[in-house]
Amino acid sequence: RERQSGLDPTLSFSSTTIHMISFPSLFFNNHSETFKYSQDNYDNDIRSLNIYRCKCPVCGSVGFFHFHAKYERYLSDSDSVIVVKRIMCEACHTTHALLPDVIIPNRYFSSPFIMRLFSLYLKDRLSLSQLSCALHISIQCACSLVSFFEKHHHQLFNIISSCLNISFDQSFNNEYFSLFHLFFMQSPHHKKRHAFYISSVT
Repeated sequence: RERQSGLDPTLSFSSTTIHMISFPSLFFNNHSETFKYSQDNYDNDIRSLNIYRCKCPVCGSVGFFHFHAKYERYLSDSDSVIVVKRIMCEACHTTHALLPDVIIPNRYFSSPFIMRLFSLYLKDRLSLSQLSCALHISIQCACSLVSFFEKHHHQLFNIISSCLNISFDQSFNNEYFSLFHLFFMQSPHHKKRHAFYISSVT
């Protein structure tokens, strides 16, 4: 395989920083109410990713990744445990968790679930109690998710919609979320966690 080092020998990297690489999932646009992201789905997503052609987002090297370790990640809406793979860059020795964009960093709900929630909230105008019943989550959980959206995204969401002169629909919801999914549900205190997005998997 072709290898190209982009490592600056003067750089140093913190071992306490958590790196995550997000990449397009084969299942991002699956909004079926019965869809539950599974280990088989994750494994298919990983097989779609050629790690030997990926650039290390920390040092810029290409062709230096190898599979290194794994850990378990729980998805609440799927009620399943996903074994997430980690890769290591041989050039800078940083490790990166491989997260398809179905999985939101540091959150227990999948992207399709969050998009269903905001479609029901923004388009169908369901109340918190109705969201709770429709999605089988507690009212407190629905309130927390909606409050986060209102605080960090609703104004931007409306500005983009107004500038483009379009009303809310599923396509707009998908496009917005695909652009901002890495930080859509991020908490400000996750300062030691760096997420990077790879737009191409081949």
